[in-house]
Amino acid sequence: MAGTIAALQKTLEDTIKAFNGRKFDEVKRHLAANLTVTPLRVRPSFKRNPTAVTYAGDKARESLHDQFIDHAQFLDEKYTIDPPKGEATKATIKGTATWKDDNGTDKLEFNFVCVFDDHKKSWLFETVSASVVGEKT
Repeated sequence: MAGTIAALQKTLEDTIKAFNGRKFDEVKRHLAANLTVTPLRVRPSFKRNPTAVTYAGDKARESLHDQFIDHAQFLDEKYTIDPPKGEATKATIKGTATWKDDNGTDKLEFNFVCVFDDHKKSWLFETVSASVVGEKT
């Protein structure tokens, strides 16, 4: 069974709202069991990540949760979804956003791969990655 792209867009909006509101339990319910994350900053120093480390599973969830330490916010997002409409079992969201935290503000490029979970009847984030615009990862 496939999920609608309209439902995926709503899931994205709800997840960003939960992230910005520091409600990690709400964010977690939208994460796939096999989640991978390439974070903007490396734990625990939160320095720029020159080697683009990717975390999987529980470490991936941890790396997302660590963003709350610096009061991160994901703002002014502009994105496209592929496929752009209809139904799908997998979709990619690419775009830009402003990342604001205790360390400052950066312009990000992000890439999210989402899968529709037929059992849960909902969209889940399977791959989450971001980089600062103009920086090589």
